[in-house]
Amino acid sequence: MANFIDNNLLKEKAAEGYMPCLNNSCVLRERCLHWLVGCHLPEKLLVVSTVNPSHPDIANGKCSLYKDATPQRLPFGMMHIFDNIPHAKAVPIKRQLIGQMGRTFFYRLRKGTQPIPPYIEQDIAAAFRQHGCQEPPQYDRYEEGYLW
Repeated sequence: MANFIDNNLLKEKAAEGYMPCLNNSCVLRERCLHWLVGCHLPEKLLVVSTVNPSHPDIANGKCSLYKDATPQRLPFGMMHIFDNIPHAKAVPIKRQLIGQMGRTFFYRLRKGTQPIPPYIEQDIAAAFRQHGCQEPPQYDRYEEGYLW
């Protein structure tokens, strides 16, 4: 079993109800967050919902639920993302982003309480480019973490 992720973090995620995988024959298991969490299920749980090991995608090693257990550099917060661009560009970019992701989600990400997922990070960068900003957006901070 992989030992590159803190066991306490895996136990915490298992206790929070993160979907475990118990398929010990999966070719992707050693690098999959679902399988690693499955190895750390709390003993007190009598019943657990899990990934179906009989599903054709799982059996073929093409699991659509696969989550890479490689740490990523994750951006957090957008409190100052518009500081270095003209107001005339910032307003339409902000409107576009709120239109794409919704006001609540936009402000949650702006506050920095959760990481900005890679697909959203790509959308933000595309919106900046679309409005003539050559420099990539600058986030409040970056942390090493996992894309649960």
